[in-house]
Amino acid sequence: MTNFHNHSSLTHKFSVLNYAIYAGFMIISYLIFIGLAITVSFNPLGLGWEQALLLLLHQTRQPALDYWAKILTDLGIWMVTVPLLALIALILTYQKQWQKGVFIAITVFGAIPLSYGLKYLFHRPRPHLWPSDFPWLTNPAFPSGHAFSSMMFITILVILGWQSIWRWRIVLLGSFFVMLIAWTRLYLGVHYPSDILGGWSIAIAWSLSIYLGCHLRQSILKDE
Repeated sequence: MTNFHNHSSLTHKFSVLNYAIYAGFMIISYLIFIGLAITVSFNPLGLGWEQALLLLLHQTRQPALDYWAKILTDLGIWMVTVPLLALIALILTYQKQWQKGVFIAITVFGAIPLSYGLKYLFHRPRPHLWPSDFPWLTNPAFPSGHAFSSMMFITILVILGWQSIWRWRIVLLGSFFVMLIAWTRLYLGVHYPSDILGGWSIAIAWSLSIYLGCHLRQSILKDE
């Protein structure tokens, strides 16, 4: 009986520790986004280092990189990440893992209006530092929708796979994926670095908010 009690206590402490870590990351991500939002509000045309970085990337331009940047950038759009996440949610639902399926659904379908709402709230113009044959985008730049979409996709996968043996593979491959999407947006000159950082931070904050909210609701229902 004592062993069972100790085991239950350790499991509870581990869960509380997990929630505390997730909550910490969520709060830090929100604070980073707020800091970026304030900076963007006062510097809509980008800080000096942002323009310098974009121009430096532009100096690496060559036809092969142009081709791959235009192809790979579309991997970060909502029309790619949302169907993939919807498929994962359906599989989890079929396996009767209802909570995970609901977590994905709420996160995804709340993220899209949040992304566009923030864009039009801050209404930051796109950088236009050089002539480009890439289609000129007219919607606001901050936060980057591609960065939001790709980071949300990977954050959800990390959360779902954190207790599995695949977690570090997901983290490593996911980090490469979001960095690749970020590179394409900067290389093509359609975002400032702060747009990318804004998309990343709000994606992490939003995903963790929904995850913690789902678990809090489950805990309340269990106690009733």
